[in-house]
Amino acid sequence: MKLWGTKSRQSKISEYLQSVKKLGHSTYQRLASDEWTNVHRAQSMKICQQIQNDEFLNEWTMEMMRLSQPGDTLLEIGCATGATSLYLAKRGRIVSGLDYSQVMCTEFQKNAEKLGLDIGAICADITKKLPISDNSFDIVWHAGVIEHFSDAEAQLIINENARIARKMVISMAPNANSVAYRIGKEIAERNGTWGAGEENPKYTQKDLFIKAGLHNINEYSIDMDFALAFLPASELKNALADIYHNLPTCDNINQGYLLVTTGEK
Repeated sequence: MKLWGTKSRQSKISEYLQSVKKLGHSTYQRLASDEWTNVHRAQSMKICQQIQNDEFLNEWTMEMMRLSQPGDTLLEIGCATGATSLYLAKRGRIVSGLDYSQVMCTEFQKNAEKLGLDIGAICADITKKLPISDNSFDIVWHAGVIEHFSDAEAQLIINENARIARKMVISMAPNANSVAYRIGKEIAERNGTWGAGEENPKYTQKDLFIKAGLHNINEYSIDMDFALAFLPASELKNALADIYHNLPTCDNINQGYLLVTTGEK
């Protein structure tokens, strides 16, 4: 049995990857506050209806449901529209969101009001000491944030997360081991369709957590289907989808889009 199917399919995949290599590299900078606002604002209109109708949002929302309990106080760092936090608030968590865009904080509050939810919103720069007291929240978490910062900034961010958390810190970042995501990202960056600015996926975040004084650190990946979504339609995408959806292993061989790292105080 051939892993990649027929010889014709293998040739198409090889030719496709060679064509990607011929594309030039582009340099991307970190997006500014107003640029991130433009990225997220279009999503805001859909959020209330999704949450009101109990529609599934994404796999990391479900993961936060699993990692928290009703009554827990949660702070989402880099909340943007706060979709996951609003979903959690509707299910008994006491949530707050922090973002460096005041526009996004206001959108978060407006959506909460429409849903009849009581939430907190904080506008602050996470590369500086946060205006929050020690041990203020049971869980401090973020998804799709840490990868946009330098190593030194990332350590400062996790240090501050650990300071203000009472029980746990959770960081979800793009997974550098995910083949589908990495190739899809490379293609988008080379052909000029990448919209997230500078993004540095992570092989691990354990060192950041250890240096922040966190314990019982656990790390794994989630959401292989979202990783596949980064790839344009091609024989490569079809082949990887076949493999991912028919793995004979009992785990996802670390191919999920997000690397989830958890650490306890």
